[in-house]
Amino acid sequence: MDTIKKYLESMFEHLPKTLEVMRAKDELYSMMEDKYNELISEGKKENEAIGIVISEFGNLDELAEGLGLSKVLDDLVSSDRRYVSRQEADDYVDAVVSRRFMLSLGILLCILSPAGPILLDSIATATGLNLFTGIGVAFLFLCAAVGVGFIVFSNYITKSWSFLNKQPCYIDDETIDYLKSEKEECQTGNGMLLAVGIMLCIVSVIPVIVLDAALNVPIISDGVGPSMMFTLAAVGVFLIVFSSGRNKAYKKLLSLNKKVFAREILQQFADAPDNGPEKSVKIERVTGEVVESDYKDASYSSYDKPEQSSDSTEKKVKNFIKVMVKDYWKSVLCIYIIWSFFTFSWGSSWVIWPLAAILRKPIEQYFLGGKH
Repeated sequence: MDTIKKYLESMFEHLPKTLEVMRAKDELYSMMEDKYNELISEGKKENEAIGIVISEFGNLDELAEGLGLSKVLDDLVSSDRRYVSRQEADDYVDAVVSRRFMLSLGILLCILSPAGPILLDSIATATGLNLFTGIGVAFLFLCAAVGVGFIVFSNYITKSWSFLNKQPCYIDDETIDYLKSEKEECQTGNGMLLAVGIMLCIVSVIPVIVLDAALNVPIISDGVGPSMMFTLAAVGVFLIVFSSGRNKAYKKLLSLNKKVFAREILQQFADAPDNGPEKSVKIERVTGEVVESDYKDASYSSYDKPEQSSDSTEKKVKNFIKVMVKDYWKSVLCIYIIWSFFTFSWGSSWVIWPLAAILRKPIEQYFLGGKH
């Protein structure tokens, strides 16, 4: 019977998990079980009985009318929903992790870039060789250039997965259980990376304080100490940013079915007679805030609202902020470079990275409603 159960699951894995479908699934399983037991009582071998049951009940298209699934199958064929297999889910998680690694590495290099000039300039001062100063400046621009390159390139790693945001997609129950299990297993590791990253950012100032107080050697206090601070901060931010990549991928995949079925419910309400604001309340109760906001965007844009000037300064500012938040790390990088070069406060400007990592989620939820 385990073989029959697995085959039954494969027959229904692409169908929406509605009461109608689940009732039909239970009914079909009962029919298959009765037939299997009948064949066994007649003296058929287990494998032979399983083969007969599958050949008789294994075509869902032929059984759809009797099970009351004709409309469900017709809707599924005409739907633009895309099925995401378990292998594709794994590939997507790997792509997101790779993207986050490249992004984290780019940020690390940008934060680390001032460490070279600081250390080598102190060596140049101690030795009288200005060559070290030039090497330090070259190191700064090289690190910054490579870091920016990694950050820009990271956006292209998941380009092939843009369909997850552009069209309704769904995953089956087996994939859902698998992703939930994987998500639970990675929680401890992600938490450890985050904790170590925050710890390194906090203790990064210790080398400057200790070496400056303990040793009265300029090359140590003015060069080694500050360069160690940038190194610890860079590694800490790297761990903070990288730690959330895998978890973010799992959350994205596990939210696919919710979005698909929410859109279907939304469409049913949208096609029904209009009940004004009362209608949006019903949608919120059934599908949640995300769909309600989508519905308002689609259907209430022309609802009785005071006219607002599209050229208003306030609207332009809000749109600009939303664009900046969508390209969050690029915006942080621009602020970091502009602030550091104009103020030359490399000793403190690195603080923007751990702060940006901590504040990213609330900022995105506030300005983008958690949809990014």
